[in-house]
Amino acid sequence: RFRGFNSPPASPGASGLNIVPLDSDEGRLTHIQFGEHGERMLRGMRRAIACFASSGNNVIIDDLLFRREYLLDYVDTLEGLETWFIGVRCSRDVVQEREAKRPGRFPGTAISHFHQVHAHGVPYDLEVDTSASSPRFCAEAIIARLDSPPEVFPCLRRDVVADRPH
Repeated sequence: RFRGFNSPPASPGASGLNIVPLDSDEGRLTHIQFGEHGERMLRGMRRAIACFASSGNNVIIDDLLFRREYLLDYVDTLEGLETWFIGVRCSRDVVQEREAKRPGRFPGTAISHFHQVHAHGVPYDLEVDTSASSPRFCAEAIIARLDSPPEVFPCLRRDVVADRPH
């Protein structure tokens, strides 16, 4: 009910997760838009992840940060939990190639969000490039980084707290 394909505004599909084809200079792209129900689902997902981690489980979150607010919500939601912020990058050509090979994908989705997901303006504790390095190398780099405390989320928490009205 709340998943739409090019659903018009005010429809159930547009209020959830809406897949919207766009024509651009880069060709036909597919954009993902979240309405009121979609945003509530995403907030709930982040809280469920925090609950799972707070119960003593190790968690790897693989999420697209479409907006800076999503990152800041993770900062709030994961407060008190040791959290490393890892950026996973990939060249544009490889992103397109991988997307074309995956069944059930809407063509142009990855390119539509290629720059957006890293546009939050926050550095990472570590960045890996899956188009330049093997999965094993990337995983080993991440595991090695876990030997040092996280830096980004603690700094963001201080900034978020300082920016709140007293």
